[in-house]
Formats: sequence, C-alpha cells, structure tokens
Amino acid sequence: MTKINALNRTFLLMRSDLNEGVSDEQLLEALCSTRVLLAADQTVLATHSGQSAFIAAATTMARSAHSVWLQADDVPLLGEQPPLQGATMLEALRETGRDLLPDWSFEEGDPKTADIAILFGAPQVTVEAGLTLHANATDWACEVGVSPDGGWQGGDWPMGGLAVAAIVAGEAFKTAMRKLREHALSPPLFDDLHAPVSKAGIALAPPDTPKVSDLGSFDLVSAGAIGNAALHVLMRLPGICGICRVIDHDTSAITNLNRNALLRRSRLNDPKVEDLASYANGLAIEPVPHRYKGEGEPPIALGDVVLVGVDHIPSRWAVQRENPSWLGIGGTEGTSVQCSWHEPGLACARCVHPSDIERSGDIPTTAFVSYWAGLLLAAAFLRCRAGVARPMNEQAAFLSALRPESWAYAYSPILPLPDCPECGGARRAA
Repeated sequence: MTKINALNRTFLLMRSDLNEGVSDEQLLEALCSTRVLLAADQTVLATHSGQSAFIAAATTMARSAHSVWLQADDVPLLGEQPPLQGATMLEALRETGRDLLPDWSFEEGDPKTADIAILFGAPQVTVEAGLTLHANATDWACEVGVSPDGGWQGGDWPMGGLAVAAIVAGEAFKTAMRKLREHALSPPLFDDLHAPVSKAGIALAPPDTPKVSDLGSFDLVSAGAIGNAALHVLMRLPGICGICRVIDHDTSAITNLNRNALLRRSRLNDPKVEDLASYANGLAIEPVPHRYKGEGEPPIALGDVVLVGVDHIPSRWAVQRENPSWLGIGGTEGTSVQCSWHEPGLACARCVHPSDIERSGDIPTTAFVSYWAGLLLAAAFLRCRAGVARPMNEQAAFLSALRPESWAYAYSPILPLPDCPECGGARRAA
C-alpha cells in the first residue's frame, strides 16, 4: 500500500494537461514537495465556520499528499467534524492525518518557507511564501484573495467557510501543477488554467437564505466521492437532524483515499454505506448495501427527496423515472463541476444529461473537485429545505474548480428536450 496506489485517480487528472512520459514519481514529487501553511487566529477559531474551514482545507489538501503545516492554537472543537475524532482541533487533526494517505501526517508550527500560505483572519506569521492568500467567509459565501478584505465574518453556519476550503485546496493543487509546467501539453492553456488566483468569491445562496438544520427524510444514491462530500458538509450543520438512506453496493478501496472526504485508511475494505453510517450524528444514516437498479438486486423504492452523486448517467435517468418531488444531482468531468435540481414540471435529469457516456477504466478526479460537487449539491438541497422558491434560470450550476473567479458559480436554465422520454419535454413545456 503506497501513496502512488492511493493517488492513481489524481495522477490521471494531472496527466490530462501534461505530455506523455511524465512518471508517477515525478507527479508524486510535485504533490508532496508542495509546502502549504494554514494559519488561523483566535477570532476565526472561536467560530464553528472558522474551524470547519480550517479542518476541511487541511484534510482536503492532505488527500493530495501536499506537505501541510498547521499554525493555530489547539482549541476545543465547537461541533462535530467527521471523520475527525478527539476533543481539540489539532489533536484530532494529528490523529486523523496519520490515518489518511500511507506514510503521511500533518506538520505543525512555522515551516520558515512555503509555496503557499493561507491566512484565516490575521495570524502572526513570518513564513516566506511564494503566494499568500487571505480567506474570509459569511454564512453562505466566501472570498479568497491576495489582499486582506476585512476580518472573518462567519459564525456558526459553516457553508461559506467550507467554500473557502474548496477554493484554497484547489490553489494548493495548482501550485503543485506549476512545478510540472515544462511537461505541459499546451503551455498557454496550462498557464491560463493553473495561474494562481488573485481574488475569487463564491455565493452558495443569497445572504438572507434561511438556515435550516431539520433535513427531514431523504435518500442519497451513491456513497462515492460526491456523496461523501455532501454528507461531510451536512454533518457540520449546527443542530442537524433528519434521516438519510445511503444506497451503494461498493466497498472502500485505496484509490478512494484521494477524494472520499469521510474515508480513513483504517476503514478500507469496509462497505461504504456502513462507513458513512458510523459517523451518524443528529443526522441518522440508514445504510442500504445494494446497487441502485443493479442486475439481480432487490428493487428499492425511493423517497420524495433524492440526492444523486453517481457518475453513471443511466442511473440518473432511473432515479428521475421514480418522479421524486425534488431531485438534486452533482457531477464532475475533469476539473469541471455541475449541479442541477429537478422538480415536477421542470426539465428533468435526462434533459440535462441526454446521452450516456461510455466510460472505460478509472475516472480522473481528485479531492477538491469532488468536494465542490458535494458542496454545491448540499447547498442546493438546503435551499430546497428552506422552502424558498428558486427561479428556473438557476436550475443548473457550473463551476470550474481551477478557475472559480472566472466561473463564479454560474447558473443557467435547463431547456426541456422536446422528445424527452422521462418528462415529455416537461410535458411539452407546460
């Protein structure tokens, strides 16, 4: 069991922008040699959103094997932070860090030099960093940039803080990729994609969106990377309650360590649904260890609200065919992220994914990309549970995980297919 085995899917994603002939060892060296400092002051760490941002950034970067240094006080945890175990933040991160990638752990203190430093609040740091980014968050939004823009505004609601974590984890990955520029397939395109961010802001919902922690009953189809990320987000909501059925037949493998946000190395070979159920808090998780619509599997009747994180397009169609009152779908393609939601009378899952894409071999992906998909899916679900009507021109959301500042969470409508066999062209566009 080695880091190279664990990072296979990450390597595939990296190779999509590189010439043939780059060895696994060169890719691993670029990732491991990227030194990141995460530093936070007491003001940030006194909030649940600040702790959530710091922890999610650290563990997401860890899954890409970066050298992650933590500079913060070991404060008591203000809420549950699965898959962490422990009473204080650094203690829990230490223990978890040793149980992620093989032969990897967090560093602590001042690294003296770093490729990239992420500052939460205004911590006193002396590190010489190639790039320094300042992070800020509100309840539903975040901003990351090279210049400070006010103090941390987040409180107990973690959504904006988790968006910070997704952005800065992507910046660490791009820092590693820039070490491989001499191998770029197209240097101009490579430079555009992997240039450091100067300022990026993401709003997951309008600022007056109600904060809802009672999630009721819902189903989650797939316990893979996107489902992991969605639950990683939802389990951090203060006062969380509800019942989630998770439907998946698979067991965790070493190649899942690079992106499954709730997976620890000690849980490899366990059924994915049982692993997720072990983290149940106020959100009860009922494991259903079957492949949805799998050949020879018992039929599974879905509930009224369903979240889908499966890459298999026909499975998305099959869920849509059950006519849930609300359906949310999160997906990735390379470093692009898409999330859509569907209700009766609107364009359906087949309208947005009309063709089955035959995939062969492993799918290229990595931690921060999958985390974005789960975060956008969780945000769409929370807006549904808040009971606030959304305009049809926000039925789909797209994000470039490498360039969040240029695709600033762009919305679009979904046009019904005139001959769609699922929704009848949203019943011929009503």
